[in-house]
Amino acid sequence: MERESLLTLLVALLSGVAILACGWWPVVQAGGASGRQLERLMWNGFGYQ
Repeated sequence: MERESLLTLLVALLSGVAILACGWWPVVQAGGASGRQLERLMWNGFGYQ
């Protein structure tokens, strides 16, 4: 039981770090852009113009 608990804890920690990185990376890529410019950059990343 201990091994499964440790594995569950590690997966939860790593997925939390991955979600944090996915939210942090676009902001760094924008380089201090305003919220409106950041939103436009993200929509362009999805292929919308």
